[in-house]
Parts: sequence; structure tokens; C-alpha cells
Amino acid sequence: PFINATVAQAADTELRNTQEAIGARFFADGTQTFEIRSSIAALAMPVRLIFGAEDRVIPVAHAHGLPGKVGIHIFAGCGHMPQIEERTAVLQILKECAAAAEAM
Repeated sequence: PFINATVAQAADTELRNTQEAIGARFFADGTQTFEIRSSIAALAMPVRLIFGAEDRVIPVAHAHGLPGKVGIHIFAGCGHMPQIEERTAVLQILKECAAAAEAM
């Protein structure tokens, strides 16, 4: 299903043009050019961020300077897809988040 949906989306010229425009605006050099640290820092709820240390789309530097209340998980040798590259560890983090939410 995922591959079929991806192929179908690639054939959609209007969607592709929109995605390219978004990419040019927010990822001009191939990396995320905006930061959301202040928005994350302002959240009242528990937050955990997962980064790949080798991510070339959202640089791990975006994780630096966040308040201590934000849980940050950085996987060495991992790129932009830690949910695939480190799926067992990411699943464990998600299970911990779910358990913490249930305990509230």
C-alpha cells in the first residue's frame, strides 16, 4: 500500500508542484531552515524528541538549547528516519510515552 500510494502521488503533477514549492521555501538547501525550539519550549505537556545524529534534513543542532523538561534521544549513526533505522529503540521510547500517559 505505501509504495502504491507513493507512486500514485508522484504521478500527481499538482501535488508534486506543491511539495516542491514547500521544499524550496522551507528546505532550500536540503535542510530545515526554520527552527521550532521556542514552540517546543512553550509546551506544557511532556515532550520527547528523537533525532538521528546524522540527519541531513533536520540537523541535530535543533535539539540543542531546549529546556531540561524536554526529553531528547539522539541516535548515533542514524539519519532522518530513526523510526526505521533504530525501530526497536524508538518503539521502546513510544511504549514508555504511552505508559506515562496512561499513568497520568
